[in-house]
Amino acid sequence: VGADTVINPTDTLRASGPAKHITVLNQTTTHIYIKGSGLIESAVLNFIVTDANGIKVDRKHRVQVKFYILNGPNGGEYIYPDTMTTRDGYVYTVLNSGTIAGAVQIVAEAEAEGETIRSNPIRVAIHGGLPDQEHFSIVAEKANIAGRAHYGITDQLTAFVGDKYSNPVAPGTIVYFKSDYCIVEGSAVTDELGRATVRLISSAPIPPEPLVNPFATITAYTYSDTLGSKTIQSSTKVLLTDVVAPIEVEPTSFTYSDLNEPVQFSYKVHDIWGFPLVSGTSINVDATAGNLYGDINIEMKDTQRSGPGTTEFSFPWALSLIHI
Repeated sequence: VGADTVINPTDTLRASGPAKHITVLNQTTTHIYIKGSGLIESAVLNFIVTDANGIKVDRKHRVQVKFYILNGPNGGEYIYPDTMTTRDGYVYTVLNSGTIAGAVQIVAEAEAEGETIRSNPIRVAIHGGLPDQEHFSIVAEKANIAGRAHYGITDQLTAFVGDKYSNPVAPGTIVYFKSDYCIVEGSAVTDELGRATVRLISSAPIPPEPLVNPFATITAYTYSDTLGSKTIQSSTKVLLTDVVAPIEVEPTSFTYSDLNEPVQFSYKVHDIWGFPLVSGTSINVDATAGNLYGDINIEMKDTQRSGPGTTEFSFPWALSLIHI
């Protein structure tokens, strides 16, 4: 009988009728870890078989119970033994994990007097193994925030933590965070998808030389063994932009002589250090006369890149309609 089963000797003396019910008695744990994780990889599942009156089946009415996996991640998990004959109404099996995380449902089944009886499915979660460097990353929700212009702006940072088999690590795995600039929440625990999320808050200190280093570097780290002696880490950068610089337009004046010849303009929009403005910033070009084409209605995307389409734009203007 399974490790947690307690048998009352007086119960074995009570005569029973034929088997009618298979009930889950208990299980040693509700979750185990994938094979090779170095953590608990098996769970004992105890069942009890009773007659129509709830009495444990006696020796005369003992039955052979079969165990099978109803649903699972198909990562090589298995149960052993897969059959057992009741002993004073009790049977058990052991679920052993495979190499893929996921939920497993196990059912016990028996034949008694031409009738098939089954237990309700018992569920055990197989969690991923320990964090693995190759499956550890961090990403910011916004790559660019106005962190030099305003304090108190928040940006969400998420670490994605997997094991060596590309499965999410066990829920509740702690990930720690630190940043060279601004403030970041110190830790978070992973959810069932291996995600741990914190917030970066724009604040002092900020990079003192923005032309050299306009970024806050946020590092996530955790441990890849049970003793916490092997650290793995991953970093990402968030651009801290400043207030908007005066818009530069070329040419600043022109002479218009040919009604069919458009005039080409270029302009630059960026912060005072030359970096792109934050996502959602609207850039609009209007004219009191004539027609405009090209980069005249822009909504900035989230980017850290300066150059054409992010800080440098252009448009033609013509007095009459033109085909471009």
